[in-house]
Amino acid sequence: MLKIGLALMTFGILAGCASTPKGKPLLTNRALAWAAAQCNVKSLGVHFTRNSKVPYGDYLAPPAEVDKGPDERPSTQCMLGVLKGYRLDFLGQVERDPGIRSGR
Repeated sequence: MLKIGLALMTFGILAGCASTPKGKPLLTNRALAWAAAQCNVKSLGVHFTRNSKVPYGDYLAPPAEVDKGPDERPSTQCMLGVLKGYRLDFLGQVERDPGIRSGR
């Protein structure tokens, strides 16, 4: 009887560790692309840092906003507003398209 009780208690503890907490879903490429379309910016994808299991997203800031500070850009406010229901580490604002090389 004691063995069964210990087995059930161990199973309950392990099941609790394996379950995911309820909350905001993690940011995905699909969600970032949808948000980028809503905010008229280009999604550059979702990535992970070495030390975090929570993703971050990059997007290309519009050329008209490059001279403004990151917190003054309308695209920043739009992206943060659209993605408020997702868990993310941070949003990266890329100022130059990484696919275009400079003419050196």
